[in-house]
Order: sequence, then structure tokens, then C-alpha cells
Amino acid sequence: MKKAIIQKDLIIRITHQVPIREKAFFTLMRQSGLTPQTVKKLRIKSLEPSTIIPRRISTIPELKQRRTKQPPHFIDEEANIYIKQHLAARKNLKPENLLFASKNNPKKEISTKNVSRAFREALDEIQNEKNLHEPRSINAKKFRKRKFSLFSLIEFYRENTKHYKSELDNNPNEDVEYYRKLFKEKAMPFLEIESSMTITISPTRKLYQNEIHWRDRKIGEMKQTITRDSDYISSILTLLYNNKGDPETGENEEIGDRFIELWKEVRKLQLKNLEVAWKSEGEIKVLPFLDIVEELTKTLKRIKRPYDELERQTTIGK
Repeated sequence: MKKAIIQKDLIIRITHQVPIREKAFFTLMRQSGLTPQTVKKLRIKSLEPSTIIPRRISTIPELKQRRTKQPPHFIDEEANIYIKQHLAARKNLKPENLLFASKNNPKKEISTKNVSRAFREALDEIQNEKNLHEPRSINAKKFRKRKFSLFSLIEFYRENTKHYKSELDNNPNEDVEYYRKLFKEKAMPFLEIESSMTITISPTRKLYQNEIHWRDRKIGEMKQTITRDSDYISSILTLLYNNKGDPETGENEEIGDRFIELWKEVRKLQLKNLEVAWKSEGEIKVLPFLDIVEELTKTLKRIKRPYDELERQTTIGK
């Protein structure tokens, strides 16, 4: 029975779930075909400058001990980007420093057991999510039967570089640039998987970004409305309490108190709606925002009517 080769989308999901050090480690393995034991011994100086793509990995002692002449190993832009991000997070680096070091000791080689565990845990998390959404599906059953591991990345490399290796076997050459050109033509199109996946999902991503932008704009409008309404209510209350009402019934004071309670309740509901909308990341949904200015204006006109009439008569009397 042919061994299952890990799929591109699964590699991408696993890679995106781990820290940047592991991202770089996984992608370097997947694009170079080097084993974890070899990768952990690499030095920063083992790699060509990051401006050269494909980027060659210099021969290391473990490879020199082999009897047969081995072609150089390369990485493409995906691994190059992750490695640059990984190194940017470290301090005081020198060319002779380990490319991948222990977190607690930069002079100590990274533990391949820890790297393998990170791969397995990311895979388990994806498996749990899949079982949660598709507990009885045939795909979930197939997924459970596949025992992928860190070495699945090397198997992926071997599966996707058959044309490249065949060309190497049939046309041996000593020129590094020959190998670089051949790798770029025969291997890169199959090993660069994240960029092609991005192109595939870009319309969906663009739509999602548009919806996010729309949500943020609506939330900004809500904030402006709350600020505007607060100023508006302040002016209403000033008007209410500065006018003289009936001292025996305390009419305008009672109206002002009711008005304050009305405003507090509505404003509380507005803020709650805003908070819910702000937290709704997965579903792009903004709850209806209660713009109460129009209703409050009507209420204000009704409340002000007696005072306006009194002021009008006073003006005429003068």
C-alpha cells in the first residue's frame, strides 16, 4: 500500500499554528529535504545571503562524510521569509551562531524532539477541530488513519522533486549555478505552496477584508454618534434645569429626572450593542445601533413647548 503524502493545505495549517522558529524549521525541511538532525546543526553562515533566491545551503560536515558527491541544497522564498523573521527575533547574532538554537541557550542546538512535538501538537489540534465539525465524515476517518510526522515534510519534498532529481541523475554537473537554475525550474513550482494557496483564496480574503473594513467604519460611526448624543443630552439637561417650572408641582424637575433615566437606559443598550459588535470577529455582523436623536428631539420639543410659549409671551410683553 502506497504511503500517504501529506497534503499542501495541511502543511500550511500546521505551519501557521506554530511559533516562528518552528515555522522556519518546518519550511526549511520541506524545501531542502534535509533531515531534522542535519538542520539543527546548520549555522547562520551555512546559508547564502537572503537576497539570492533560490538560497543555497552550504555543504556541512555531515554531508562531506558521504562517499558520493551530493548536489547542493536550496530553499525558496517561503523558507527565506520565515528564516529572516526568526533571526530578526534574536539578538547579537554572528555568522557562526546556530541557525536554530535552544530558547534558553543560544549556544545549544535546538531539540529535534521539541520540534517534532510542536509538529504533532499542531496536527492534533487540527484533527480535533476536524472531528468537531465532521465527526462522522469519510474524510475525518481517512485523516485519522494517516500517521503524519515531522518526516512527512521530507517525504513531501521527495514526492515533489522527482523531476528535479531525475534531471540531476541524467545530467550531472559541477556548476552550482546549473543546480540553482534547475532547482528553480524543476523543484520550486512544486515546493512553493503558500504563495499558490494565497492566490487561490485571495477573492475570499479580499471579501473578508472588505467586510472587516465595513465593520470598523460602522463602529467608528457609532462612537461618533455616542459622543454627539452625549453632548446633545448635556445641552438638553442644562436647558431643563435652568428653566423655572412650577415650584409647587416640581414639574420640570420630574421631567428632567425621567429624561435622565431614559437616556441612561438607551445609552447602556447602545454601548452593549457596540461591545458585542466589536467582539464578533468570526461573523461579520454589526447589531442595529439605536440612533435616538430623532426621538429625543421630539421629546425635547414636547418638554420645551410650555417654556417656549412663556418666553414668547414675555418677549411680546416687553
